[in-house]
Amino acid sequence: MKRPVASVLLHLVLLVGVVAALAPLAWMVAASLMPTGEANSFPPRFLPSRPTLVHYRELFTRLNIGRTFGSSLLVASATTIVSLLFNSMAGYAFAKLRFPGRDRLFGALLVAMVIPAPIAMLPLFLLLRSLGLVNSYAGVVLPAASFSSGSSREESRMTCWTRRAWMELESSSSTGRSCCRCCGRC
Repeated sequence: MKRPVASVLLHLVLLVGVVAALAPLAWMVAASLMPTGEANSFPPRFLPSRPTLVHYRELFTRLNIGRTFGSSLLVASATTIVSLLFNSMAGYAFAKLRFPGRDRLFGALLVAMVIPAPIAMLPLFLLLRSLGLVNSYAGVVLPAASFSSGSSREESRMTCWTRRAWMELESSSSTGRSCCRCCGRC
């Protein structure tokens, strides 16, 4: 009897927390659909009297937010693709290939993770300026996908993941187990 009461009280507290977290978001959406000045009225209205999209039209025509959104999408996609490509290759190389200086290079990579990003900003800007990449997409994508923006952290994660995945595959093949638990065929 005590447990269902505690469960109901817990769910009520969680529901209050969800409403408290989502109420400002709902208000922002409702206010964006209100005619000009209605969001500032007293007493405040929580639903628009006449929903309108005029404010969104202004964003896309006068402020050209569509181009900004497209640029952000391009930079984020390119950064993700470049970072994933190079970090996965580096992670595989550190995990599976034996080459001279591998452990020292990986140690330097780990040391690079503790260098704060603001320290590298000025030298990075000077490098980009000398390469003529200031105010270009490449000038944003390349540093974001490089060591200075946390890529070394991603490479170390990819290295650990590759080592673990290969160890699991090798152990499953040596014990005669199938490598695919869902269907049993590999």
